[in-house]
Amino acid sequence: MRGNVSAFDGRNCPKKCIEAVRLARRCSPGLRRGVTASRSYVGQWHVAQKVRLVVVSTTCSGYSKHGMLSVPPMRRFVWGGCPIRQEADAADVLCQPVRISLTTEGHTLLAVAINVLTELVQHADVHAGATSALALRLPSTFAIRWLLPRLPDIDRALNGTKLRISTSADDTPEFTTPDADAIVVRGRGQWAGLDAIALFAETLTPMCTADLAASLKSAADLADVTLLHPGPSHEEWRCWLDHVGATRIDAGGGLVFDTLELTLTAASQGHGVAIGDPRMARDRLDAGALVMPFGEVAQNGLGYFLVYPSQRAAQSKIRALADVLIRLAQEEDPSMRSGFGASPVASNVNRQLR
Repeated sequence: MRGNVSAFDGRNCPKKCIEAVRLARRCSPGLRRGVTASRSYVGQWHVAQKVRLVVVSTTCSGYSKHGMLSVPPMRRFVWGGCPIRQEADAADVLCQPVRISLTTEGHTLLAVAINVLTELVQHADVHAGATSALALRLPSTFAIRWLLPRLPDIDRALNGTKLRISTSADDTPEFTTPDADAIVVRGRGQWAGLDAIALFAETLTPMCTADLAASLKSAADLADVTLLHPGPSHEEWRCWLDHVGATRIDAGGGLVFDTLELTLTAASQGHGVAIGDPRMARDRLDAGALVMPFGEVAQNGLGYFLVYPSQRAAQSKIRALADVLIRLAQEEDPSMRSGFGASPVASNVNRQLR
């Protein structure tokens, strides 16, 4: 995209107009080759006598064969010297947003560019003596009960890369902000534009104090106790009750907590029977603060995944993190282990790691 700018005065020009002019000034030859449009357009902005004449002439025809950017045609505004009486009216007309979207070829180029720039930054950090860092966001219970006890092994495997950990109760993998290189997500492992590396499937079983467990002779006895839920959906209890055939028990009753960690804490204090993955209660189970009153364990189709944008898959720090988390999950006590079997997601992940 070429921009020829004449007599630009930014003091009174609307903000979007200023941005358009700046874009026209700094467009690189590489970007110019990737712009397509159906025709050339000329915009002449003349706002009363408070804004000097700004002419942005953009010529895009001739770049269509490269097909890397798709720019819709812009309306042609020519006032021929007739002043517009109100600046607000001019801003409403002139500063309508222009949508620019990447084509298939453009997305391919974007992935290559991101990888190249990432490698350049990593090499620059090494030469500058900077420490490489990896920002990892986690569910709070997963962080406290699974990852932190294994942190020394993870740090050794990352070989000098500093792991920066933050927690969140949100199960949605979202990368619009720069505060996460990768996220551990509880879900089904299918998110558009993201790689999902399976760690382990979630298992569900009731847990409570030994005193309360003594009163539970069968699943039907759960009707007489308080059910503790790790979230507002009640899906965990509903899944387990359906699995054992206790469909007459109301899965909607009981107490609802924000996280599994709070649910397990309430259960260990005798406030009811929690439902969750025994991996996240292993220390409490080992210490006897909680017991599993029933032998039945259900799977709800969810699991824990390491998730990151697909274009980051080639980064050495991401590969190192994925390798160590998978190894630690596989080394877990067999009594706690539950794999994904031959699910399409697990098969795809295994192919990616080979």
